[in-house]
Amino acid sequence: SEAIALRLGRSVIFISVAGDQVGAALGQGKADGVCYVRPFWIDGDFYWSRPLIPDAELVASLPEAPVVSSLLHLRDSPVGTDKSYRYPRVEQVLGLRFQRRDTLTMEDNLRRMIQGTVSYTLIAQSTLSWQMKVNKNLTVRPDLAIAADSPPGALPPGGDLGCARGRKADHGLNGGARA
Repeated sequence: SEAIALRLGRSVIFISVAGDQVGAALGQGKADGVCYVRPFWIDGDFYWSRPLIPDAELVASLPEAPVVSSLLHLRDSPVGTDKSYRYPRVEQVLGLRFQRRDTLTMEDNLRRMIQGTVSYTLIAQSTLSWQMKVNKNLTVRPDLAIAADSPPGALPPGGDLGCARGRKADHGLNGGARA
């Protein structure tokens, strides 16, 4: 975010928006753009940048839980999920046997896992790494990388930044590649 703002000659003001409200915030002009989002996570007509932030989608487990080496191991098991997130890869593999246990945030999922409500949670590697850094007592195991991920950013087509400026920033940040 800071690198994009710098390239555009602007400063960044971070706002907190519930996951299921990100599309509305962009569409209503409450945000000029958002990094780390995918088209299937939010609804709306947006300009999509090239991938920005390398990450991975993981299954994290309690240390005493059986190791997950395939999504099929999660069949019929309660899995911590974020209410506002969509998990198309997991849904494709497990179908109706994907037993979501929704919370409002990834941090809530980790708390529920530590409390023993679920043995597994779906989480971004970056989120898990950060949580383990700030909470040294967090004992969870990253078991299965579902997919390496580098989500793009989204800009509203009629927003203050405009697609042309967004493309300029994206062009510079991605080695001159076209968006």
